[in-house]
Amino acid sequence: MADSELEVELIHAYRPLQAFDMVLLPGSKTVMNDLRWLKNQGLFNEIKAFNKPIFGLCGGYQMLCQNLNDPDTLEHNTPGSVTGFGFIDDDVVYQNPKVLASGSYSLFSYSIKGYEIHYGRMNRYPLYYQSPQVSGTHVHGVFDDGDFRSHYFKAINSAYQGYDYRNYREAQIQQFTDRVAENIDISALLGVLQAES
Repeated sequence: MADSELEVELIHAYRPLQAFDMVLLPGSKTVMNDLRWLKNQGLFNEIKAFNKPIFGLCGGYQMLCQNLNDPDTLEHNTPGSVTGFGFIDDDVVYQNPKVLASGSYSLFSYSIKGYEIHYGRMNRYPLYYQSPQVSGTHVHGVFDDGDFRSHYFKAINSAYQGYDYRNYREAQIQQFTDRVAENIDISALLGVLQAES
């Protein structure tokens, strides 16, 4: 993991969660099906009883609501509804058109660059929600922001020093482009592409 102060564990089956400092519910392409999976595994009840920070991103954010409804089968094979965690007093309805947006968002008292890609709509908290224990947003990239990241994790553990993820990402991209430039004849490749167009 890039940030050596954090240890992330993916949960693939039931296990008690109280040993963890927080729960992060990530995005999902089939949110209602994944919510049913959490219930079938017994993890739904574990998360409901979790008394430490919970954060939902995009589909994970939608799971935090009261009810999720997909009447037009936009994300699921059959129309239907499912009960969410109920941490957020709002409902999710999957509707066209799909929200596709990017830019600078005012979230959690920070200006954060990110993007949205979702069918799910929420009336009361369309962009983000924050309470002392439960938070979430439809915006991807929120933890890329160093200021928000430091604030959020320091609230969990005051010893957290912070990490500049954006610099790390830029360095990784530069390493990749350097490796491509060293191993691929770009001039020859461009010549082939121009000949075909």
